[in-house]
Amino acid sequence: MLDHQTIQDLHDSKEYAHSYLNEFLNSYLAMQIKFLRESRSWTQEELGAAADMAQERIAVLENVNHSAWKISTLQKIAKAFDLTLSVSFENFSAQIRKLDNFTAESMGSLARTPRVQDLSVYLHRTPIKEATAVGIPGVEAIGTAEQTNPLARTTTTGRRIRRGTTQRTYRRPSRTSAISDAYTGEYIHA
Repeated sequence: MLDHQTIQDLHDSKEYAHSYLNEFLNSYLAMQIKFLRESRSWTQEELGAAADMAQERIAVLENVNHSAWKISTLQKIAKAFDLTLSVSFENFSAQIRKLDNFTAESMGSLARTPRVQDLSVYLHRTPIKEATAVGIPGVEAIGTAEQTNPLARTTTTGRRIRRGTTQRTYRRPSRTSAISDAYTGEYIHA
């Protein structure tokens, strides 16, 4: 856990805060790569082959002092592990919480479910709205489009849905509207 003086320094100096947390991020990325590699019982050579990189490059990436990260390199590593890469901008407090909770034991939380097993759950579930549409017994409509998904504001014909309406029509998903489609993440087991 960070001591009071360190927190005060992070608060008082923008340069110190960025430098301190960037150093943590560099170490954290390197340790994730090493943990994920070792949890698969891979050597650096094996990870290098899977990522189409030399063993020496993997050694550099696993060095906690490495600081020249490239998204494309991290994507290669993620693909080698059959994982996806997530990059986001965060508040300082989120990084401090991660730093506070970072221990050798917490590295176990980096264990990841293999992609096929991870995604198979979604292959065996039916979205509630589809179950409702086809009349699966015991499934009822669960509310208005706005109650179900505040991002779904149009019907299949493009008509606006007024706030508070009880209309239960939804916009069809398209390639570009994966986030705003009518699927809300609410599922039932088929």
